[in-house]
Amino acid sequence: MFEISPERKARMLHFVPHIIRHDFWRKFAAVVFAAIVTSFVYSRVETVEVMDIQGVKVNLSLKDNLVYQSLTEPEYFVSLTVEGDSRLLSKLTASDFRIRKDVFLAEYEKNSSIQILPSDVKCIKPGSGSLKILFVTPASIPLNLDRVIVRDDVPLRAIYSAEDLPPDYKVSVRFPPDQDSVRVTGRSRTLNSMQFVQTEKFKVSKTATNSYSFDVRLERQPNVFYSFDTVKVFVDITGPAPREFTNVPIQILVNPAMMKESYAINLNPRDVSVRVKANSSMVYDLLAEEIHPYIDISGITEPGKYTVSVKCWSDRNNIEILDVRPETVSVTFLPEDSREESASGK
Repeated sequence: MFEISPERKARMLHFVPHIIRHDFWRKFAAVVFAAIVTSFVYSRVETVEVMDIQGVKVNLSLKDNLVYQSLTEPEYFVSLTVEGDSRLLSKLTASDFRIRKDVFLAEYEKNSSIQILPSDVKCIKPGSGSLKILFVTPASIPLNLDRVIVRDDVPLRAIYSAEDLPPDYKVSVRFPPDQDSVRVTGRSRTLNSMQFVQTEKFKVSKTATNSYSFDVRLERQPNVFYSFDTVKVFVDITGPAPREFTNVPIQILVNPAMMKESYAINLNPRDVSVRVKANSSMVYDLLAEEIHPYIDISGITEPGKYTVSVKCWSDRNNIEILDVRPETVSVTFLPEDSREESASGK
């Protein structure tokens, strides 16, 4: 095994300074410790840099009944200029920041925008307390807002079609007195120009010739709310003026057996007045001969004096018999010989 002689070793150490030679291992340990401390201190020294972080979302909370004019809520994003330790900045993303801002009516009415200040920005990244928000770009976000308001007593309007009605029939529609207007809640730009609220369109019944009522829904509008959704509608139908026929003879339906026994039939009165109703072209062309008032005495089999109701019909269809005056007539049954004796006795 190779060994260094004492003389050679002495000559080698002669070139190493005495300060190093003396107590070498303790001094070596001190140097290692100093290197470790230096490395630790260096790791704690911050290198300050400035960085831009883009795409940070701004969350707005609308107050004072403010709403967005668009049906969907818009999204707003800004860029941040941040100052801080370069090692922390390198780990930051847009999702590490929160911006929440309340929007009040008074502020919006001043300039139709909202100011985003550095103090409105919060970083949720652990250990970010030393970060400094220098700028927000853009610092002002334009907004397009509206306000929810309430209008009382907006008039109602009925929307309907009446083309199925017979000609010359007139239609008018009305609502209950306590529901002829409605309270409406909605956006101011919509409600300020609203003149009325209309119903859903309905058809007037083609078989109706008199007034009737039913429930109908109010026509819906986006983001508009009513104090009630349905309303009762009264439909008043007025036809053409009726026509009256006077001195129309009464026809008689009699029991054939009574005629075989030669009974005399006396009516008092013998004619009546009849009022009819139809569309104008039909009612004015109608003749008296097409109107048939009659009495039915076929059930009477004994002589005597009777009061009988007068009925009526017409040769034409769609003719409405309104009334017959008088409504009843006096009918007297007398045998022929009784009538002759009565006459001779006079």
